[in-house]
Amino acid sequence: MGDWRNYFSFNGRLNRRPYWLMSLVIVGVTFVGYIIVAMFAALLTIFWVLAAPLVIGFLWAGMSIAVRRLHDRNKSAWWLLLYQGLPLLLGIVEGLMGVSGGGSGPANLLEFVGFCLSMWVLVDLGILRGSAGPNKFGDDPLGPQIQEVFA
Repeated sequence: MGDWRNYFSFNGRLNRRPYWLMSLVIVGVTFVGYIIVAMFAALLTIFWVLAAPLVIGFLWAGMSIAVRRLHDRNKSAWWLLLYQGLPLLLGIVEGLMGVSGGGSGPANLLEFVGFCLSMWVLVDLGILRGSAGPNKFGDDPLGPQIQEVFA
């Protein structure tokens, strides 16, 4: 994990521990970066525009680790479209309906579906073990599995 280029590569596999560590680093750096940009933007609003490359870089890094984690689970990167695209679509639909947080039936249903999808993503990417041994995306990041025989 010491190589910073690992944050931007979409190739290979990533097991749970580096996934969580890299995620925490990205969240931490994003939080600190947001505070710094917000302080400067209070002086000049152009700093929000200048922060766009940082936002793109953090999004790229987040997608990179999610794709490599999907690869470890022996899933295609297309799953990321479901994992990130569906919640975005649900939010857009909820916003267009004008029922956001209003406690109405459609809003509650959309929020519940979004919550269930978020829990599924958390379990799939963050908790479940990757496929054992090599798969079509590369070798097992945990190394070869040693089986002991007790005789």
